[in-house]
Amino acid sequence: MAQAEWEATFWPGETVLRNKHGIHDRNQLAAVEYQTAIRNEVAIELGSIQIDRTYDAAHLQAIHRALLGEVYDWAGEIRTYGMGVTLDNGDRVQFADPTRIHAYLDDAARVIRDTPWRQLDAEAVVDTAARIYSLTNTAHPFREGNGRAMKVFVNHAAAQAGYTFDFHLVSSRVWDDRSQDAMPAPGDHSPRPEALRPVFASIVRGIPAAAAPSDDLFEQAKAAARAAGIDHPTAAGYRGAAYQSPAPSTSTTRTPPNRYRGSDYGR
Repeated sequence: MAQAEWEATFWPGETVLRNKHGIHDRNQLAAVEYQTAIRNEVAIELGSIQIDRTYDAAHLQAIHRALLGEVYDWAGEIRTYGMGVTLDNGDRVQFADPTRIHAYLDDAARVIRDTPWRQLDAEAVVDTAARIYSLTNTAHPFREGNGRAMKVFVNHAAAQAGYTFDFHLVSSRVWDDRSQDAMPAPGDHSPRPEALRPVFASIVRGIPAAAAPSDDLFEQAKAAARAAGIDHPTAAGYRGAAYQSPAPSTSTTRTPPNRYRGSDYGR
């Protein structure tokens, strides 16, 4: 059953993701996906798309659905199939088994719920955000678009303390490498958020008391409008960092297209 569900995410006989636009070209789909996700991310930021901030798996699913629901039927759905990627060096990496996804997401929700956000300074927000992101990233719950949804999710959590993270200040390569380092070691259960703390520390920002819409957001929206006709450095398939997928803890955007070989991702 899982194999059939995995194969159903592609157009029959192709390695391009089945999509609502009927696009069969990988680069064209990548551009449309990027354009749509950026536009909807801006709308979430500005409040024209409302997300119920429950700070749990349903919250993350709602973000993902809002970002990519115009492109994919499965947006916001937790995957029920295995998923992995082949690195340039030939190593094969599997993401979390679908039976383990919710355990990681529940751990992330528990961290958010148990954190006294209003009492946190910037350093504590950085530490907590790194824990949340490392847990959700280990879960890697969606077929595509995990990183963008998780960044919005982390920013929603950090806003409770009056902070945000400007993810545009860090390169995709650095972000992916640090995210990989934050994954649990082979045979271990818990992520290693300390690998992400320096990155989060470099991009944390206080939210002004009367925050005005950011000019950067509008620039992103305009850039997204231009992106549909260009070969954006993303692809229809997953192009995230290389992670292990060990058993979950019971306690508590991509990279340049030459990083991974071909379209050999998934199961």
